Amino acid sequence: MKEELKSVKQTNRKVLVIAFDLQETLSTPSLIVGPAFYLRKAWTYNLGIHDCISGQASMFMWTDATAKRGREEIASILLKASYLPCDRDLAQIEKHKRYLRQIYCPEDWYEAVRKSKRANPIEVIVMEQKDFLSFQKVPMVKKTITEDKEPVNFTKARCFRFESGEPNTMVIKRELNETFKKVYIGKRGNRLVLQSGDILDNLDCKYNKPVKLNSKKVEDLQKLLRYIPPINQNFYVTIFEQCAGEHIDETEDQNIAEDVDGEED
Repeated sequence: MKEELKSVKQTNRKVLVIAFDLQETLSTPSLIVGPAFYLRKAWTYNLGIHDCISGQASMFMWTDATAKRGREEIASILLKASYLPCDRDLAQIEKHKRYLRQIYCPEDWYEAVRKSKRANPIEVIVMEQKDFLSFQKVPMVKKTITEDKEPVNFTKARCFRFESGEPNTMVIKRELNETFKKVYIGKRGNRLVLQSGDILDNLDCKYNKPVKLNSKKVEDLQKLLRYIPPINQNFYVTIFEQCAGEHIDETEDQNIAEDVDGEED
């Protein structure tokens, strides 16, 4: 893989190679006081993208009060990214976390990530609610076989390759030393439907109102507020205002990435 990247850097400037991954959720606040151990926290999410050609790492961060972390949220970030091996980037952040005593608000996490890497510093992009898009207009389907009629298991795929000349096709492989397998991902009869950028340029925002946290989490955050300095309380006060009068008993699993929906062949 390293040799392939080295060859690409030297011979082909039109190829983009990225690696991306979600970091383990970051508890917000992260406090050392005893009661905090038993109380629910808000979550700060971090999707790391590493440009394997330039070596630049970018971290896209948001909270569960801004958006969830499902497939559309991840796709929104990939579409937004200008693309400035991400496992190393996230490992560097996890290492830096060990030296942090307390985190009072999401901004503390953002700053901690910025400071986690001195050489070739990590860029942090804070996602706003308007940045998350709905992809319901995009005519995609879930595929279970390749064009050679071999079974497809996307969760085991290691590499994905996309080419601008074939917008409804991708090629995947499960191991780095395997040959790529082609998978057609458009609807039947729409082989050029994604050739134009019009669809992706005119997606609707996914959220048109604040994301409500479940009632039990809000109650616990209210109990934790006494341990947070006033200057760091705005994030929580906003949550309390958004959830005032609401009774939402959604489970924590609501924030786990959704399965891919769609038609099957």
